[in-house]
Amino acid sequence: MKINIIGETFTRIPKSEEIEEKKPRIAVKDLKRVQEKSRKRMMKIEGYSFCDKVRGILKDSDKYIEFLGQLYKYSKGVYDLTEFLNLVDDKVRENERLMFELDEFLESCEESGDRCELRSLCKSS
Repeated sequence: MKINIIGETFTRIPKSEEIEEKKPRIAVKDLKRVQEKSRKRMMKIEGYSFCDKVRGILKDSDKYIEFLGQLYKYSKGVYDLTEFLNLVDDKVRENERLMFELDEFLESCEESGDRCELRSLCKSS
């Protein structure tokens, strides 16, 4: 609504109740895409966190690189889960909490079918 006062035209600012609230509309497919990206990002964060813990426990860069190589081969299907867990260094196997985290992480990768995420994690750690 325009108001004319002494030759000047002003636009009246609408009251808050007159303003129609426009809610953002997100398509279901866009929401699913965003959720998938978020889930993958969280998996990577969990993976990096786990790898940092392994690095701290092994304290030997050669052993850590060997662990990442074994994890990578597992992710490509060269090793099955039992073979991979048998190859994991004793220091890692002795740490119950770390083994629990490893089981949880690998299980979440398997459930979501994201072995490729596991491979990218091994390459970038």
